[in-house]
Amino acid sequence: MSQERLSSADVVIVGGGIQGLSLAYNLARRGVTDVCVLEMKELGSGSSGRSAAIVGYPFVSDKCLPLVDLSFQAWMRFEAEVGAPPGYEPIGCLVLAGPGEAPWLRRRHALLREMGVESELLGHEAIDRLTPHLNLSDIEVGLYNA
Repeated sequence: MSQERLSSADVVIVGGGIQGLSLAYNLARRGVTDVCVLEMKELGSGSSGRSAAIVGYPFVSDKCLPLVDLSFQAWMRFEAEVGAPPGYEPIGCLVLAGPGEAPWLRRRHALLREMGVESELLGHEAIDRLTPHLNLSDIEVGLYNA
């Protein structure tokens, strides 16, 4: 990368992972095309490229859920917009909670359902079908999101 190119770009984005590339893509969609993305190795070579493809609905704070939902919808449109498959494979996500965290997990399930996100509250039998031989003695409930 030449110093001349770097100092002449309208926008310089440091980091070519999911956030940096998403920012560059969305700027281009809005007409900002003089963008330079800097990455130490190859684009997407950091942790973004090694993701287990878990969409973080169960993990993030309530305030972040709309952003997660927008991100998920972007994955669903990716191939139509970009012309290449994103490599996303919906493997599902299971979050387990003991008695102390179970009320939070139940509230999260209700909130996800209000948003139209499919999720299920699971008891021991259903959890055991998904993850056989897991010690569930301290687990009260599970939240599964495909």
